[in-house]
Amino acid sequence: MAIYEERLYRDLTQIRENVLAVGDKVLQAYKNSVHALLTGNHNLAKQVILGDELINNALHRIDERCHKFIAIHLPSGAHLRTISSIIRVNIELERIGDYAVTISREAVQFDTPIPKELAYEIERVADSSNSTLQMAMEAFKQNNAEMAQTTKKMAKAVETVFEAILDRLVQTCQHAPEATEDMFRLMHVFTKLIRVADQASNICTELIFAVAGTQRIPRTYTIWFLDENNTLSKMAECIGRKLYPKSAEYASFATKAVTMPTPMLIEFLDRKGIVIAPERPKMFDLSPQEFQNLSGNYIIVSMQGPIKQHVSPLNALERIPYRILVMEWDVKPLPTEGERGQLQEEYEARYRDIASKVSELIQAFKGEEAD
Repeated sequence: MAIYEERLYRDLTQIRENVLAVGDKVLQAYKNSVHALLTGNHNLAKQVILGDELINNALHRIDERCHKFIAIHLPSGAHLRTISSIIRVNIELERIGDYAVTISREAVQFDTPIPKELAYEIERVADSSNSTLQMAMEAFKQNNAEMAQTTKKMAKAVETVFEAILDRLVQTCQHAPEATEDMFRLMHVFTKLIRVADQASNICTELIFAVAGTQRIPRTYTIWFLDENNTLSKMAECIGRKLYPKSAEYASFATKAVTMPTPMLIEFLDRKGIVIAPERPKMFDLSPQEFQNLSGNYIIVSMQGPIKQHVSPLNALERIPYRILVMEWDVKPLPTEGERGQLQEEYEARYRDIASKVSELIQAFKGEEAD
């Protein structure tokens, strides 16, 4: 191995060892913050808060070494991917350290023990996030992309408990209003516990990029358009597929009555270069539980105002699941009677209105990459 290669390898190895050392400190700070919260150990919580400055200083030194490495070695290929990933892993570790501080600051606000049922939930989620973070750092240590992939699946599972925990906190507030302030603190804690797993997943993503050169898979949205009889929603679905076929997945549903597309709608869309598939429209008939269990990134668009007026499953829910984004548009119904020329003008007006709204929606999360 040439002298230059030896120095490059030595410098990169030293940086990785520094990251692992700080990672151990971050992991310990996280464990201590949770322990302080569950045991009421305010002194331990204060140690975590004060010790965060040392962690930040160490992370900043690593950041400086990374930039110095780039300036000296001008890395390319795998070495460039590795140092770029380390810079981003550094950021993830700093965030986890900040979460530990937040949990510790909340811990010192509690004068009485946390209720046993909620303490159990905190311990359960914290253990899951802790295991995920430990595996992420072990994968980083071993440069093991396969382990990183497995860890990402573990991190995804941690997120699924948030809805149930939120329900538990709300129920506690309802039965004991005097505990509302403490429940808000615990909700803050739970969000940080789950975010630790998210950051562990991000560490794994960076490792996979460094080892295999695989980029992060862009988030994919599924957009459901709803209206009473699947006419406006069908038009919106067709517009989305035509204008932005790669930006999202689209579907449309009726909420009241399923009717086949009218000849007028078929003819109008055909002139726009859109051919409607010869299939019977679908009713939006998810049960409340099925709706609650939707996984992924969903955007549900009500074409005709407030969605709960049209969708019965939502009326049975106290709130929309937090991962589902609901948009409420106010598009005038398509006319069914009138002279042909007037009807065509009305159809054209609805088409332009919906196309404008669809474009605004897609560009909100895709920006210039919308396609």
